Amino acid sequence: MRQQRRTQPWMRSIVGLVMTTKIVGVLRADTLGIEQCTFSGDCSRGVLDSVRICLGLVRSSCLQRGQHEAFELSDTKALAPPHLKSEPRPSKTRLSKTAVHSDVHDVFATEDPVVEYIHRGVRFIRLHGDRIHYSDDGTKPDVTYYVHHLVQDNGSLVGRCPRVFCVSRETESEGAVRRFVGPYALKIYYADHTSDCYRDDLITVARNAQVKNVLLPTWEWHYGDALSMRGFPLDVVKKYTDAQAAAVVPSVVSNREEIFAQSDLKRLLVQCSGHEEFEKAFIDFAEGIASLAEQDLVHRDLSIGNVLLSQDTPCPSAFLADAAASAEALIGTPVVFTQRALEQRMGGLIHDMDMAGRVHRLPEKGPTDSKSNANLLAMLINTPRQPERPAPPVGPQKVFRMGTPPFMAIGLLVDGPPHLVAYDLHSLLFVIALFFWSHRTFLSDVSFPQSVPARSRTWPPEVLRWANRPVDFSPAELGVLKRGFFSRPETLQETFRRTLEGDLWTENPAYLGLFWALYGALWAPSAQTSGWLDRLDITPAEIEAALTAQYQQSAHKN
Repeated sequence: MRQQRRTQPWMRSIVGLVMTTKIVGVLRADTLGIEQCTFSGDCSRGVLDSVRICLGLVRSSCLQRGQHEAFELSDTKALAPPHLKSEPRPSKTRLSKTAVHSDVHDVFATEDPVVEYIHRGVRFIRLHGDRIHYSDDGTKPDVTYYVHHLVQDNGSLVGRCPRVFCVSRETESEGAVRRFVGPYALKIYYADHTSDCYRDDLITVARNAQVKNVLLPTWEWHYGDALSMRGFPLDVVKKYTDAQAAAVVPSVVSNREEIFAQSDLKRLLVQCSGHEEFEKAFIDFAEGIASLAEQDLVHRDLSIGNVLLSQDTPCPSAFLADAAASAEALIGTPVVFTQRALEQRMGGLIHDMDMAGRVHRLPEKGPTDSKSNANLLAMLINTPRQPERPAPPVGPQKVFRMGTPPFMAIGLLVDGPPHLVAYDLHSLLFVIALFFWSHRTFLSDVSFPQSVPARSRTWPPEVLRWANRPVDFSPAELGVLKRGFFSRPETLQETFRRTLEGDLWTENPAYLGLFWALYGALWAPSAQTSGWLDRLDITPAEIEAALTAQYQQSAHKN
């Protein structure tokens, strides 16, 4: 409960979810105490999704009985999975030792009935024009979305709580026919009032500057404030009201605003078509970082999930036809779904600017001899592994707003803020490495716009040591572990050979070639030790040049 607490002043209860392989637990608390309900893990998941949508993750009103005013739910029937059918029936001719004698001799003669579950799912989201913060054409109409499926849900009941739905937006209807166009991504999240992005409206700053290779929302709705609590000790919760607790422990209470944001739904990195698009995407990511830096902006949360492919692919006709049939059954009038305009430019896009901030710039230094670094790197990754030295001790560190730890720059983990442009560039290296360890190949068999898994395999144990943050490790300690892992190119190369054997990334040298080109620009030999150190004076221009040279070299070979 302490880890999954969310309060809202207009609601008298809190709902948290705990899931294991066998049970699903729902926790509820109000002024009278705490209740716990436990369900079998085999129960319909739709019920739990409805609970989360209605009672924990979005704003609600008393008139809606806990359901958000923007969401329209509909009943959906689903057959029970085969493993949920009843146990094998006892013998008809031989009674068990515990059988109760009865005149009904054929009690087990009938076949099992067909078991159906009825759950409620989101089908329409209706947003009011008076809540629009920004629209691409300046108008403020009411907008209706048809929901195809849930794309992303981080499963948390605290913090930003982002959820992303694949949707189609209703356009002007013709007579009795209602028309929808899509697919779009509709993101719902809670923006912290104290964050740089919300306070200074940095998304609008980036939009007005027309930054390159950054996917920004085309529509935004601000739906009012919420209160988020994290990590309150139980004695504080019992002793103080929300307002009093905020005065006593201000660091754990956040005032947030619920925001809906629409943008184009794009393919994920794992849906890439091949090495050419993959390499071009990372050049564009670096250009996007450079474009943000020109406006004194940094992204601060680059990860596998926050980079996309710019080139659109058409939706399968069956996807649009099925959506039309489903919507028509719900609405009762003819419905037509059409594909939005497709972007044909191959490359990459950065998105999810919720944690963006202002740039902190270092004093300028002389240029680094990247050519000699590249020659030394090529020699090291082909030499035997050397014994590692123990990591230096870690000093105290102040608390700061974090991104996604596995992808965070080592300097940020160890030293904390302020955030440098170089930190975004270093995150690109970890995006490539962790992407390789997440998938064996591209998931080309999953057609757009279907959802794809974030990972298709578990990261190696030596990677989980610094990437899967344990509660007893501070960010600084994780940074030291991470620096030790990446500071020896020859050891890293051996890890790649062992953990990626048989994968696409080792079968085609273009993929690891891209990694080492980026590594050679971001890291440099240490003057004090035999290892390499992450550079803080790296610029986006240097990264673009290194990746472009590798792209051209790869194109020449192929």
